[in-house]
Amino acid sequence: MLNITTLSINLLDLLISFIENYLIILLIDLFFSKKKNMSFITAIIFTVISQIVNYLFYPPIYSSLILLLLLYIYTFCLLDGPLNYKLFAPLLVFANILITGILISLIFIFFTNNSKDFISSLNFEYFMISIFQIFILFFEYLFIKKHKNNELYVTNETWFLSFILILISISFPITLYNEYLKNNINSIFIVFMSLIEFVVNNILVCCILYRLNKDGKKITEQQILLETRKYDEKLYDLINDRIDEMNKVNHDMRQHMLVIEKMLENNDNVEVSNYINNIPLNIPPIQINTSNKILNYLLSEKIKTAQALGIDVKCLIQGNLENILSPVDLSIVIGNLLDNAISAAKESDEKYISINIYKDKYKLTISVINSYNGTIIKNKNTFITTKKDKKSHGYGIKNIEHICQKYNGYHLIEHDNHTFTHICTFILSQ
Repeated sequence: MLNITTLSINLLDLLISFIENYLIILLIDLFFSKKKNMSFITAIIFTVISQIVNYLFYPPIYSSLILLLLLYIYTFCLLDGPLNYKLFAPLLVFANILITGILISLIFIFFTNNSKDFISSLNFEYFMISIFQIFILFFEYLFIKKHKNNELYVTNETWFLSFILILISISFPITLYNEYLKNNINSIFIVFMSLIEFVVNNILVCCILYRLNKDGKKITEQQILLETRKYDEKLYDLINDRIDEMNKVNHDMRQHMLVIEKMLENNDNVEVSNYINNIPLNIPPIQINTSNKILNYLLSEKIKTAQALGIDVKCLIQGNLENILSPVDLSIVIGNLLDNAISAAKESDEKYISINIYKDKYKLTISVINSYNGTIIKNKNTFITTKKDKKSHGYGIKNIEHICQKYNGYHLIEHDNHTFTHICTFILSQ
């Protein structure tokens, strides 16, 4: 007859394992745009596999390594985001839960003097360790969800070297812990010290990455502000030039008026018409003037580029745009939207771009409508670049999507055979 107590404990073990795996997956999901909502199903699969591995292998460190492999499979197959996040997020979550589990288990071993039985799923200490890990994961999930930031201003080489450093450093405490459980190492102090060294090293790595990321953002913003300042200086010089030109035109216009008056006195209407048509008119280029200097610079430069390619550009701006997105985010969004629009419009027969920017109290909406030649490649929900060098292109829409998510907004793409529309909405903080 089936033992009810044993069955209840096994079911509780499955439930705890499922909750832990589900929280791990939710932590991973915070850093990415999910293609499919598979968190719940994936947690069930992880739980089943971990239970099988725990049953077949001892010590349980092997099931942890299987978890890391499953996290990478889940991240690369079902989530969409930067490669840096795909490498780092699973490893950091795995290292976090693994080191926490090892540390708590060593504390229990230290007080119970039992290095074998505590890992049994029927043992009270095992449940205490699992419950404690669940609480840690839950509070980390709430903290990261509130404070997460999808900005990346660190070079790919730095991210990769940091990833290798963490991967190598985690192997040492895992190996010592594994040997300790097999009674090949008798000193618990050595295992504790290896854990402390790992934690300290990786806290320093994370601090360095954070500092580099923050400095990289400042440098990028300063570069954009410097370009904006150069634009302001160019605009100032342009205004002075136009003033001089207008003074010259006014002086010349007096001479023209005298000539026209003489022609009219002699009834030379044909000559008057020809003379007027030959008067040179210097029309100054379009300059955008809003409450946001960076937006002025970006729009003016992009419109200038588009008009040089024979593209008709219309621009409508409404609302106070003084404090909207950060300079870097604004540069990425406007730059990518208009670069994509210019690239598509110049290949079409009817070349035009319409830019609409509207800000109210709660949100900012940027809409770009452009003509294109009707050629578009779409894989599921992702647009694929039609440019020959696909490795260097095709990231613009993903970058826009990530920034929209950062501001709790969204983006929408619509198209027919001749018109391509990209709308971005950003929720503004009060």
